Amino acid sequence: MSLNSVSTGFTKKPPSINSGVQGRKLLSEKEFLRCVGQTIRETRKRKLMTQEGLSEIAGISAKYLSEVERGQSNVSVLFLVRIARALAVDLSALLCGCDDSSDERRLRRGIWDQLQELRQQELRQAGRILRAMGESEEQDGS
Repeated sequence: MSLNSVSTGFTKKPPSINSGVQGRKLLSEKEFLRCVGQTIRETRKRKLMTQEGLSEIAGISAKYLSEVERGQSNVSVLFLVRIARALAVDLSALLCGCDDSSDERRLRRGIWDQLQELRQQELRQAGRILRAMGESEEQDGS
């Protein structure tokens, strides 16, 4: 058994991926962890929380949270669930926009943040607008 499989549970490296959906360049694993950490930090600061406060509420060490926010440590799904609950955000909010390295990521993140603030009726209206925009593009392309 290799050291890699003991520490991570993986026995092989993932296939090399140079481009993602519609030609977008995907982030490396290191860049992805940095992005997730940055998203956690930005969300924490927006909620006016300290690392110590967030770590206490989430039941994790402040040192580990600091490492994660700097992109220096890998995270488990359960860690992300604890952080999302402590920040009172959807789990997907911590991952939104961390799938590519384009400027599009910032746009998606900004839209996501705005959607998180909407009330249910406003969210339904935003959904209708987005669906109409998608239908409009389909009609323009045919």
